[in-house]
Amino acid sequence: ADGAAASAVVAPKPDVHQALKALGDAFVMLGNAIKAIPEGSVDAPAPAKVKKEPKVKKEKKEKKQKEKRAPSAYNLFVRENSSKLRASGKYETQQEVMQALGAAWKALSPAGRAVWDAKAKALAGNAVDDTQPDDVAEEHSDDDDDDDD
Repeated sequence: ADGAAASAVVAPKPDVHQALKALGDAFVMLGNAIKAIPEGSVDAPAPAKVKKEPKVKKEKKEKKQKEKRAPSAYNLFVRENSSKLRASGKYETQQEVMQALGAAWKALSPAGRAVWDAKAKALAGNAVDDTQPDDVAEEHSDDDDDDDD
């Protein structure tokens, strides 16, 4: 008796094949209805223009102005001698010029390097901080003149 009561409580499963057939028939009827509408009798809606939201521009961070360093002794040596080597016509590429300059720098005697070191130190002592406004830089350069009084 319990088995019969349990089977009566379970709902019958819908027939999937019948549901799919009914759905297919509905699509066929819809297609036929669309075909029956004469062309030009229905105005096609204009495509809707979608407005894009304007992009929010990110604020650019201010770059810190780097303090320019004075050129090194090697930089001064290269700057002065590279044009001479290029003018000699012996070297075709910039790479060859730089290789020759590097070799010449290594071959310099300590006394020869001392000359370039002195030039670099002189430039480093006279370097003005480019990050300061001009009037501030002038105030610092005037400080030396006040000591003479």
